Amino acid sequence: MIWHAAISPSKSFLVWRVFHDKLPTDDNLSKRGCLLPSICNLCGAAQETSMHLFIDCPFATDIWHWLGSLLNLNCNLTSFLDIIRISDRNWSPHCKLVILVAIIYCFNIIWHCRNQSRFNDKRIKVALAINLIITGTSLSGNSSTLAASSSITEFVILKNFDVKTNPPKSYNIKEVIWSPPIFNWVKCNTDGAAQEIL
Repeated sequence: MIWHAAISPSKSFLVWRVFHDKLPTDDNLSKRGCLLPSICNLCGAAQETSMHLFIDCPFATDIWHWLGSLLNLNCNLTSFLDIIRISDRNWSPHCKLVILVAIIYCFNIIWHCRNQSRFNDKRIKVALAINLIITGTSLSGNSSTLAASSSITEFVILKNFDVKTNPPKSYNIKEVIWSPPIFNWVKCNTDGAAQEIL
């Protein structure tokens, strides 16, 4: 689900590492023998685990609630798979891709904010993190040629991410004109479905 031509492979790769618990979070480092005091750099209130960093931390929770408010739904934050499944609904192909990109960027920006705080002593506020998510989503969403639906709900979602809507392909319309018969003639029309019975 997370790999797509419109999404930078490095962004999808980080989410793949989250799913397989391969990020160098404090709990994973301690499992590999690197013992160090552990604290979440985003909230400073708990030990750093992947589950805490990306789901339970108030910083991450604010980002997921913001995304849920844009999509007008309550995000199920019980597992990483449940978060990815937000995009797997009855959206149009374009809207589904944009929502998936937004989710992937949420993971990436949370990790980016954690690294900025830990290694550069730079605190990034939730509002700035949200702007970074919108910017990244806009770039990927506008590079896609997938079709969007004519739904107002999807139009609002795409506009919230500053993504242009790709209208669906128009149908080929064939003009059919009926001409009346000449005077004293009878005209019989058929759609071609009639079958001769012998």
